Amino acid sequence: MHDIPGYGIGRQVGQKGPYRTFIGKRKSDGIQVIVKLPAPGLEASANPIEEFEIARDLNHRHIIRHMDLIRLEDTWGLVHEWFDGSPLGARIPDTGFDLESFLGMAIQIAKGVSEIHNRDIVHQGISPETVF
Repeated sequence: MHDIPGYGIGRQVGQKGPYRTFIGKRKSDGIQVIVKLPAPGLEASANPIEEFEIARDLNHRHIIRHMDLIRLEDTWGLVHEWFDGSPLGARIPDTGFDLESFLGMAIQIAKGVSEIHNRDIVHQGISPETVF
């Protein structure tokens, strides 16, 4: 367990780029959250302050909400709202999606991307592993 001010950190659930992702709980109210921490040795390539500043005011049902920016000893971490799901890449069947399922997901993804683009934000890492 990592010692993060205000949060209890549990098991690691992923790693993408310079970040490791953990399930956690906010100590003040017990709300389950996702915590992104720079991977050891990759702190310099992570930019959580900029990511938080860009995304903290986004409030859309198809975008994961950024809740907090936490100061660690020599770096920063991000706290996101909890979501129960798996990345799109893990859900793609070997035969692909049927048309109806594909179109339903494509519309939801397009709504989220449209919201960030309408705010002049470009998501630099959209992929089946970052879509939930």
